[in-house]
Amino acid sequence: MPFSLGPVDRRLLIVFGGIFLMIVAIAAILAPSPVSQFPGFASTYSPASDGSKAAFLLLKDLGYRVERWEEPPTELPHQATSTLLVLAEPFILGSAEEKEALHLFVYRGGRVLAIGAGAAAMVPEGGALDLDQNAAEWKTYHAVLPGPFMRDAPEIAMSPKSRWQMAHANHVPIYLEGADTTVVTYYSGKGQVVWWGAATPLSNSGIKLSGNLNLFLESIGDPANIRVLWDEYYHGRRGTLSSYIAKTPVPWAFLQLGLVAFAVLLTFARRSGPMRPHILDTRQSPLEFVETLGDLYHRGHAGAAAANIAYDHFRSLLTRRLGLPGNESIAHLYQASRDRLGWTQPGFFQALQDAERCTRTSDLSDEDALRVVQSLEHYAVLLNIKRIAPKETCGWRNT
Repeated sequence: MPFSLGPVDRRLLIVFGGIFLMIVAIAAILAPSPVSQFPGFASTYSPASDGSKAAFLLLKDLGYRVERWEEPPTELPHQATSTLLVLAEPFILGSAEEKEALHLFVYRGGRVLAIGAGAAAMVPEGGALDLDQNAAEWKTYHAVLPGPFMRDAPEIAMSPKSRWQMAHANHVPIYLEGADTTVVTYYSGKGQVVWWGAATPLSNSGIKLSGNLNLFLESIGDPANIRVLWDEYYHGRRGTLSSYIAKTPVPWAFLQLGLVAFAVLLTFARRSGPMRPHILDTRQSPLEFVETLGDLYHRGHAGAAAANIAYDHFRSLLTRRLGLPGNESIAHLYQASRDRLGWTQPGFFQALQDAERCTRTSDLSDEDALRVVQSLEHYAVLLNIKRIAPKETCGWRNT
């Protein structure tokens, strides 16, 4: 047995559906901003002193192709030779599968700017040792490796919480103070890893200190050849349900359902509307023909032809009423109208003369043609020679 909703059920469904959509819209408007969710660490959403929003916006202003990355390392691009991942002090540990994906990204040619002890534990051949509390203060570190870093940033200011564990011969220290290596670089497979002991050189408060900006830009590379993915996944910024659904055909399905619902409501409204009788236009009405013919005359500037037709029609009605031949002169027509119809008002003979003269003019303007036709129609009514069509309504003729 088919299931059908009554009128009351339909109204309830529409009302509660509207309330649900209103609640969803209010929740989306009142949701907290992303900035308030990321205080206290190197997040690109944070404008706090230890946030990195300024560095992120600076890369955009300098022409870098930089974007926030809120996916796990398993989603990193396979063509990694021109991609840099900024892994700034992650406080969520990656799984074994994610670490393996990150190692594979570097092995294929990807670059990683790893910052902090958490990032050192995730990159290949990584390892960091904690510093004591007194050592984790703002200090000046000098470059020990000749090259771009020493040339552009001979010294930097950093407040590290850890130092690199020098366990591999191919790991090259760049900045150190005593035994505390705070910046190191090395190659793994086709890729490269640059590690910092802390994110303070790119923080909102530290990027302006001596050498820190140049250290940051040298670690990123040339803007013309690099795509920068700034990790927010390990800052807790995970893909939401809406972002996941956006990658599936579900939005198109909802769109189709919305179109179907709109069609159902539209047809329901038409079927439930008031009943009105159908009005039939009589096929004897010449209005459409007259409008079409008038448009043709107007486009062709055939005012003389229209005036000639109106004048011949007027003469035919008048001579038939007076019982005269159709080729009678206008003087005899005027005299017969005075004798037989009792017409004594002035202007009629002048109107006949104007009409006859206009019919002999080939370049008659539309305004003059309209004036002649209106004049003839006027006298046809006054002389009572014009046939009046019977009134018709809804296909029935009134008799």
